[in-house]
Amino acid sequence: MLHLSQLLLTNESFESCKIQVFCIVEEDSDVEELIADIRKFLYDLRMQAEVTVISMKSWDAKAGQQDELVDAFAGAQQRISSYLTGMRERAQKERTPLIADGKPVVLNEQR
Repeated sequence: MLHLSQLLLTNESFESCKIQVFCIVEEDSDVEELIADIRKFLYDLRMQAEVTVISMKSWDAKAGQQDELVDAFAGAQQRISSYLTGMRERAQKERTPLIADGKPVVLNEQR
């Protein structure tokens, strides 16, 4: 940050550049106080910048939704595994190699 401020102040090619600083905070944070702190920090570095703070909800507040996503992912993995098992059994029953698009298929159910 210190080097950036010096570069922007001394180099002519950055003379007309506009600096924007973005901060992401949890929803319950004091946004106005954070903006004031960042502006003071930038002022101490002699940097002119526009400060934007984006307030987002905490991930912990969506714990129920997270559980639903994990369950959906586990269900999808299970469906894929059963589909691949069915393909393998069908190929063994018919005594044919697994082929897709003219190429042999290697099943790795761990992925």
